[in-house]
Amino acid sequence: MKLLFALSVIGTGAPFLIRSMRPGLENGTQWPVILFPFVATIVVAFAMLLLGRPQTWREMLVGASTFSPARCLLCITSFSGIPLAVLIWALRKGAPIRLRVCGAIAGIVAGGLGAAAYGLACMSDTIPFIAIWYGAAIAICALVGVQVGPSLLRW
Repeated sequence: MKLLFALSVIGTGAPFLIRSMRPGLENGTQWPVILFPFVATIVVAFAMLLLGRPQTWREMLVGASTFSPARCLLCITSFSGIPLAVLIWALRKGAPIRLRVCGAIAGIVAGGLGAAAYGLACMSDTIPFIAIWYGAAIAICALVGVQVGPSLLRW
């Protein structure tokens, strides 16, 4: 499930990332499509919590150890650094106009790549854990993209 989530984030974001680097096509960004993997995972996570016993909620939300959430956030954002830098460099070859949007999508795709890399080693695999902590880490990457986009994507 971890890899499915991460790959779906990459798969839904990449086409819009390519569109965002070309003037005139960047207005076609469809946020509901990009955010679909997050919403679907959150819905399934809520269903699992509602159907599960309250005694299992802590393990589903925090993972195998109390350090799992912090490690997840740190590793995914760290693993996303190089992909984000490469994506920003590649996007500069285009002519993006909506720099914050382009940076946000680059952050989402880079976060998906970092989540896919971390997912191979992560021991926590419940859907609520993935929804909260993987989603939060990718959101942090998107925020970094929003912040660096205007200054690094300017042409």
